[in-house]
Amino acid sequence: MNPNPYQFTERELELQRTLREFTAREITPRTLEMDRKAEIPTDLRKKLAELGCYGRILPKEVGGQAGTEMELCIQEEELAYGNMSVSGSTLATCLGSIPVCFYGTKDQQARFLIPVIKGDVITTIGITEPNAGSDAASLQSTAVRDGNDYILNGSKRYIDNTACAQYFTIWAKTDPSAGYKGISTFVVPRNAPGFNIDGVYDLLGMRPLGVGGFSYKDVRVPIEDRIGEEGQGWYHMMRMLVYGRTSTAAMCLGLSQAALDAAKKHALTRQQFGQPIGNFQAIRFKIADMAVSVLTARLLVYHAARLIDSGDGAEREASMAKFYGAETVQRVTQEAVQIHGGDGVNKDYPIEMFFRDARIFSIGEGTSEIHRNVTAKRELGL
Repeated sequence: MNPNPYQFTERELELQRTLREFTAREITPRTLEMDRKAEIPTDLRKKLAELGCYGRILPKEVGGQAGTEMELCIQEEELAYGNMSVSGSTLATCLGSIPVCFYGTKDQQARFLIPVIKGDVITTIGITEPNAGSDAASLQSTAVRDGNDYILNGSKRYIDNTACAQYFTIWAKTDPSAGYKGISTFVVPRNAPGFNIDGVYDLLGMRPLGVGGFSYKDVRVPIEDRIGEEGQGWYHMMRMLVYGRTSTAAMCLGLSQAALDAAKKHALTRQQFGQPIGNFQAIRFKIADMAVSVLTARLLVYHAARLIDSGDGAEREASMAKFYGAETVQRVTQEAVQIHGGDGVNKDYPIEMFFRDARIFSIGEGTSEIHRNVTAKRELGL
């Protein structure tokens, strides 16, 4: 069997080995405890920073790893194998840094990225609003210029890392009459006067991720904290989302693989009617279907990542990877629960948590319906 069927570079293989060992040692043994407490321990976050996880694709000039989208996908897949919320929190922090990395000034990169890379600061992105979800262009947050400041008003909800983020990369309209061309990008600190955390949600799954909502009323943001040019925020967002969708698909891949591995182990060890349940065709067919789906998802993720790194447009492929990965992780975790029987719905077993964590992904980071629409539009040339 080819030990490197996906043509990983030596650097990519070393990253995979390092993160796989780290996950087995530091994340998997604590995964149920994190779910019960609904938090990621501070010491684990520091260890992630020491491994370079928060600066995976950020420039070396500010202490980052200067990695590729492929390396970010490898990272998120390996972390998700141990715990989806750890992976999701790490990815949200990376995504919150991408607009600053690509469009920020040297001063902004030094101020906002260095603390993140060191693990001193957690950040995130803020797009979704009460009346703007799939239709991100309809966001209603505003940013009005006042001298050397902008005055921001609005709210966001269903935002990863709300419970712990110190900085939020958010989008608001500087010219509401211009539609998506009137959106700009800002970095807003948690402690800004008028910035309020409205709450952290008690979700079905991904409980340690600290998903919540926040609002900002007459919050003053200096012009030095606007990222890039005014009115360019939509383009910042779209570029960031291509990275985010592909990396989210890698998260789905990691959890799918964990569920498949757990199901295979159970099928080989669980005895019924005097033999392992893996001897029965009904179980074997489930395992076969799960394995095909996981492999297909993996090929889509790696293909999209390579396209991004080559500089080619990958919006279609990122959407394909995201919706297929999201649908796969739901199917695979559901079948894994079925194979586990009663143990599959017992909170003392990780498979129950896998099932809950999987459910969000056909909704978050763009619904499966939206991504099917994006894919179809590209296929039809519309």
